[in-house]
Amino acid sequence: KAMELQNGFHGNTPKVSIIIPTYKGEDDITHAIDTALGQTYPNLEIVIVNDGSPDNTSEVVDDHIAGLSEGNRARIIYIEQDNQGVSAARNNGVVSSSGEFIALLDDDDSWHPDKIAEQVEKILRSENPNNTLCVTDTKIVRSDGSSELKETGPSLNFQQQLERAWFPNPSSWMMSRSMYDRLGGFDERMSAGEDSDLHFLIRKKGYDIVNVDQPLTTYHWPHQSDIGEQRYKGIADSHALRLEKHGEWLFAQMTPAQRVRSEYWHRQVIGDERFDQIMNTGTQERAPKAKSDGLVV
Repeated sequence: KAMELQNGFHGNTPKVSIIIPTYKGEDDITHAIDTALGQTYPNLEIVIVNDGSPDNTSEVVDDHIAGLSEGNRARIIYIEQDNQGVSAARNNGVVSSSGEFIALLDDDDSWHPDKIAEQVEKILRSENPNNTLCVTDTKIVRSDGSSELKETGPSLNFQQQLERAWFPNPSSWMMSRSMYDRLGGFDERMSAGEDSDLHFLIRKKGYDIVNVDQPLTTYHWPHQSDIGEQRYKGIADSHALRLEKHGEWLFAQMTPAQRVRSEYWHRQVIGDERFDQIMNTGTQERAPKAKSDGLVV
């Protein structure tokens, strides 16, 4: 039974923890902090996790926090850690937080002021708030100034999601702390694809996914900074690990044409021998060479 909201969002509202991982974020982090503080939802905290940035990120964060009002300073938790990667930064941020709900924000992305409020309402009105991931439509802004709207509605259907090759990015996510803990957070062994890895796990466990069909998240591509020096190292290892964890299930969800494209892409990334070992394809005929556009999972 859906939970009823009280006092029109102005009374007994669950606390939301906004987790902002940052690495080499000196040019972007203040905007991320301000977009989080600019939310209309009243009951929130912001946890910033500096993943061992070698630049001036720490000084920039300290100076920015010092210039905030006392009330806003009290809403921020700032953590510094040795460089461990984006997954560890997010997980450590959640561990250090106290909210009933978790929202993720990359340091160079931004939100509409009503993003958190809309998602809290959507989750609380869902059938099972503790087992629901809420995402929003996303505006992608490219470095050349062009933009594209990614609607999440079709992505609620996994077949359409696979065909569109679009998985809602973590900056659009919100879920309960209970759900995050049961999922185990992000896999810290992965330097790439950790978001789709967790998304697949959510699907496999049968948790609900709901969307706010408004472009409340802005995603900048390519990212100006990445979490940790290992972010783009070990990409093959990360995708191989994801395939080991989800490959059999994932390929079972695909149409024959989708499987051909996905197999071709995986073979390009991790190599034929490794793919055959993981998927136990042995000497079976390999997928024909095909365009990998439209399906990259």
